[in-house]
Amino acid sequence: PEDAPVRGGGTLGAFFTDESIPFAHRDGTIVFVADIIGREDADSGLLLVRGRALRPLVLVGDPTELGGHVFSVGDISLTMRGAVYVADLRGGTAASGLFAVPVRAR
Repeated sequence: PEDAPVRGGGTLGAFFTDESIPFAHRDGTIVFVADIIGREDADSGLLLVRGRALRPLVLVGDPTELGGHVFSVGDISLTMRGAVYVADLRGGTAASGLFAVPVRAR
């Protein structure tokens, strides 16, 4: 729910349902893109809910292996090992990329 605390700081804001549909795995894990209110290092990101824990997997502004940083997160999916997402990038040589992140990140 909105206003839920996010691990590392801030609270959950609005969901980005126009850019990315939340994805649920059969084990109950959910990933989605949303605003994070009151966090100093990012204002949105790819978030994961597992059990009662709400935590970021990728934050807008995070550096990437392609150079530059994440500008926005779009299409997402979830496997037993991690989340897969498409990100628009800024500051590097690529405009976008397909990335995978372990669900244990952060």
